[in-house]
Amino acid sequence: MKHDDGIITIYELTDSTTNGLMPYLLKKKHSDHFFEYRTVGYGRYFRASGVNMQVDLICRIWEDRTITNDMVAKIGGDYYRIIQIQHLFDDDNLRVTDLSLERISDLEEVEDMT
Repeated sequence: MKHDDGIITIYELTDSTTNGLMPYLLKKKHSDHFFEYRTVGYGRYFRASGVNMQVDLICRIWEDRTITNDMVAKIGGDYYRIIQIQHLFDDDNLRVTDLSLERISDLEEVEDMT
């Protein structure tokens, strides 16, 4: 299986709020992965909407068990919240990870960590 739809960058978010100041998050690059787009099925789409979430896309990467739900993903210029992580085997019996992603419309509070 080829993961040739692009590169997805995973970021860790850390709370950098100082007492009395406006809260903000910093992002630190965790990893880059080649990925393949997957189909968002009706069942997954409607189950997510039932709990006020939206699955905008699913990406398949080679297995990475260090990714957690409190991280964000970036594809191109768009940021996504990681809703669900599934560790699976593909058709060739290779270990892969599927990431269910929800588009984040406003990520101004997240700044690059220096």
